[in-house]
Amino acid sequence: MHIIDHDPSMAFYRLQEHVNKSVPILITRKYEIIKTNSILQGATYDIDNSIEAIKEMQKASTTFERILEMLRDSTFVKQQMDYEKSKLEQQNSSIKKKK
Repeated sequence: MHIIDHDPSMAFYRLQEHVNKSVPILITRKYEIIKTNSILQGATYDIDNSIEAIKEMQKASTTFERILEMLRDSTFVKQQMDYEKSKLEQQNSSIKKKK
């Protein structure tokens, strides 16, 4: 009879013992999860911003293509101007030699 009387007390003691061992570990894991969650939220925010930036860059590609075409045209015009200038200089130097 004495054993039956103390059996619930022993169960509660074992339960308390288990809780005292488990709770600090669970609290530590809880804070680790909170920290990891915060890091993941930051990474998600960065990825979302990167995706938006890439989408905007894709929209701007036509503008960059036009700029590239204008640079090619201006380079071609500059080459023509340099050619005409050198041609004029050659003509002027040949005229001076004739005099």
